[in-house]
Amino acid sequence: MKRTQATTGPKEQRSLEWLTIGQLARLSEIKPKAIRYYESAGVLPKAERQENGYRHYDQTDLDRLILLRCLRRLGVPLESLKPLLHEPADAYCADIQQEVLRLIEERRKAIDQELKELSLLREALTCNEEHLLACQPPRQKAFRECGVTCLPWKQVVSEDEGAFEEQNAP
Repeated sequence: MKRTQATTGPKEQRSLEWLTIGQLARLSEIKPKAIRYYESAGVLPKAERQENGYRHYDQTDLDRLILLRCLRRLGVPLESLKPLLHEPADAYCADIQQEVLRLIEERRKAIDQELKELSLLREALTCNEEHLLACQPPRQKAFRECGVTCLPWKQVVSEDEGAFEEQNAP
């Protein structure tokens, strides 16, 4: 089965064969099972069906999957991709570009926050390591006898509570 689809070029037409899910998977480098999942989860629009019930896809579906794959590799959450991937095939490229740029900026901010949290965690680990290295527990004492005097005592807490909170063991 073939259909004709207009491209973005002036007065250009191209013939595009319908793709099976296997062909789409090969071209997009996304497994058929994942494609079915994305459809059932509402991340992608439901595929059109042939008379025999098989799904069939076109260039727009392939483009959506490639965009999904690229943005997922950047760590953009699936939930954030739903509105973008449900855009009609005739949506303006500039609008799609602006939405992709917004998603990238959102992801960059999330990464910056994660880096701050990881830095705080690293500081806490270093502090706890130094504390443990300085502590010399008796070798022949069981844990139940020595308590937690040499266990880490500095923990990371949420940003709302401050960078670090020192908690002395009882």
